[in-house]
Amino acid sequence: MTVLQSDLEQIRKKYRVPALAAAANIKGELCEIAAVGSRVVGGKERVTDNDKWHIGSCTKPMTSTLAGILIERGQLDWTTTIADTFEDWCHEIHDGWHRATLEQLLSHHGGAPENWPEWKRDWKEKRVAPTEQRLEFVRSVLLQPPVTVPGSKFLYSNSGYAIAGLMIEISTKRDWEGLIDETVFRPLGMISAGFGTPGTRSMTDQPRGHARVNRKLRPVEADGGWDSPPAVGPGATVHCSIGDLLRFAASHAEGALVGNNTLQRLHRRYGASEYSPGWYVVQREWGGGHVVSHDGSNWGWYASMWIAPFKNASFVAATNATAPAGQQACWQAINHMIGRLIR
Repeated sequence: MTVLQSDLEQIRKKYRVPALAAAANIKGELCEIAAVGSRVVGGKERVTDNDKWHIGSCTKPMTSTLAGILIERGQLDWTTTIADTFEDWCHEIHDGWHRATLEQLLSHHGGAPENWPEWKRDWKEKRVAPTEQRLEFVRSVLLQPPVTVPGSKFLYSNSGYAIAGLMIEISTKRDWEGLIDETVFRPLGMISAGFGTPGTRSMTDQPRGHARVNRKLRPVEADGGWDSPPAVGPGATVHCSIGDLLRFAASHAEGALVGNNTLQRLHRRYGASEYSPGWYVVQREWGGGHVVSHDGSNWGWYASMWIAPFKNASFVAATNATAPAGQQACWQAINHMIGRLIR
């Protein structure tokens, strides 16, 4: 058993999560990767390094990275507005939205609500093509006034990422799912990446998410209503292996997908908040300056990424259990790796 496996097993037992995976990359090299525990609580199927984990809102930095790539190609701009993009039905949009920019939406400063009443209906209409669902969802949001004046205040918003995702789709005439696969996943070799809950109902071929019911973690059905609707996919619905999550994280330590100016923009706080386009940005002594991070959860899974650009170091962890146990397990796994690997 490796040091990381031993650490993860101790953490897994401490927080009583079914399974836990983690990995680290330092200066472009995979240092550690391991997965321990069971795909289903009490089950015999053990997780592997190649198993897939739902990463929830860790999707948001991926969508922001996609936006950065398209901006470098001249297909969008940080200052592209809602009015610029949806000009065919701009007359229907509430005036308060017109000047909201792509950067503001990606930084949770676009004035969008965290979620939206139509969420429940969209959940039930998963058979509708994702872009069609996003269009209907976004139109319903933009008919109403923004919650805050765009650019004025941080308000974490899945709806804002749905709007940003649709702006990308309209500007490129491509669906977000296909674009992010072609532009982010494939160049990084993220062959495990996909959308929605991993695995199938008929077999335990991937980790099952676990929700807390009556103070106990209970498995949820694969693809059984425990995922965010495709309408908000750009902020919430990617799954991938722990190794592929690390590949994405490491790309932000190394600048593998975008140029230095774009990378700096992606890592620069918007206004007075701690959020940039896609990342929380905080100072950490172990990182030699600012580090960027993001967590993701989807009622049954939890994932976390921490990247120190000045150290060219990246750390990721994921579990098939919701917060608070899943959150604490992931954070402790990452803290253990940082303590052992950063000098």
